[in-house]
Amino acid sequence: MIKKLLILSITTLCLNAEYFYSYNKKIPLTKLADTAPINLDYEFKSPISYYKNSAGEKIGIDNKLIVSFKDLSIKGYVEKEYGLEFLRKITDDMFVYKIEDHDRVLETANEINSIKGVEFSHPDFLIGKRSRSLQDVQTDDPMFWDSWHLDRINIADAWKYTKGEGVIIGVYDEGIDLEHEDLWKNIIGFGNYADGLKQLTMINSYSQLNNQDINAPRSISDKWHGTACAGLIAAMGDNNMGGVGIAPKSKLIVARYSSSNISDDSKALIDMANNGAAIITNSWGTNNMLPVFEKTLKLLSEEGRDGKGVLIFFAAGNDGCNMDKYYSLIDTPVGSMISCSENPSDIPINDESESKYVISIASITGDNSIAPYSNYGSAIDFVTPGGYKAKSIVTTDAMGENGFGPYNYTPMSGGFSGTSASAPMAAAIASLVLSVNPTLSKEEVVDIFKATAKQYGRYEYKYERNDHYKRNDHWGYGKIEAGDAVKLAVNYGKIKISNFAKTIYSDLHR
Repeated sequence: MIKKLLILSITTLCLNAEYFYSYNKKIPLTKLADTAPINLDYEFKSPISYYKNSAGEKIGIDNKLIVSFKDLSIKGYVEKEYGLEFLRKITDDMFVYKIEDHDRVLETANEINSIKGVEFSHPDFLIGKRSRSLQDVQTDDPMFWDSWHLDRINIADAWKYTKGEGVIIGVYDEGIDLEHEDLWKNIIGFGNYADGLKQLTMINSYSQLNNQDINAPRSISDKWHGTACAGLIAAMGDNNMGGVGIAPKSKLIVARYSSSNISDDSKALIDMANNGAAIITNSWGTNNMLPVFEKTLKLLSEEGRDGKGVLIFFAAGNDGCNMDKYYSLIDTPVGSMISCSENPSDIPINDESESKYVISIASITGDNSIAPYSNYGSAIDFVTPGGYKAKSIVTTDAMGENGFGPYNYTPMSGGFSGTSASAPMAAAIASLVLSVNPTLSKEEVVDIFKATAKQYGRYEYKYERNDHYKRNDHWGYGKIEAGDAVKLAVNYGKIKISNFAKTIYSDLHR
């Protein structure tokens, strides 16, 4: 009876199928002869085959694949028919398997994808991350603290109400220094989804914050990119050292992102949400959004936080590209900028920051201008400061000689900048909003941001997307203002009227 439910496409029966399916669209792959790894930090027990996808991005395939079922009654049959060995559950209907012959992973995934009752199936791809910070120059000058970004978001008014008390934020990034002098008291959990345990360690004592722990989110490249992101959110303040985060009383769950299978990234975000993270910030991207990760974002955005929705922020990227147009990524090394003008292509850049389930953040400079590196397009929601060259963002850096400079904090000139800085700033402001009104849904927080955003610049703002607010493709709905957002959040929802945020905000400014 079950077999009658199965509809297999004959075209998938050929060996060495050089394509996979994403959102029911066939994506061609070109097999590579070389075996050089994709910035992976450890050896795999399974052989890896390397490919370039149609956009030119290098990806790897080992012996694992992902299956998402629409009909769980066929799960047992599919596992038996294709010799799938269960590895782990991502969600109640999405699973990771392995097969003995890694050369048949593409073929097997494509066959399973065409079965009635299967939502999708594709290899558990190994995809390198592109961090979204800019590092122009290094400096040996002593640290000079200049918190100009706090003034640009009007933090003083927000701090009259809250400093983020009661809110947990997930920072999913590269290396994060658990022992940093200005961070450790605000870290309540950590994990390493690259070469660690691929799960979270929720601490009972600060003594567990040890960079030598097997599960610590340490940096292999000595960049410690995540340390800078974490400091923008929750550097402690009032302790006579360094600077202060936007939400210095909030708490952090920090984790190093996966350097291997994409299913590890899905698991990490779900783990963070399951351990209390109301907000998750991501200052990275792959330009390779896959169904497994899109479904994870949808689940958390719609069902997380007891149905109110987890707020997931993504940095828009630093390529200066219109993400609605297509550019070739061929021969573009992972971590480097895309050449927008030189390599036009008919292949879309399908980045995580463009998902409708995330909040996409672009960058402005110290003079309230769009940063020249900041990506733009119809997916941009808001902007916050990102810094540029001599006016970078000062934040926490790895302790000692590692990181962006030889000190414990990033330098003002040529230090930390990019949309990597902008995304955690937006996430931190969201934590202030939830701190004063934890009942708000994700949509209501976004509504507050829209109503209070400041609109600058030479680009025309227009009504679109069938909502009550104007936007454009560079600024989105405008610059997030912490002070006004928090003020509005205090009263949000207490009066039942349509278009609450816009009406109340107008009343506050009469």
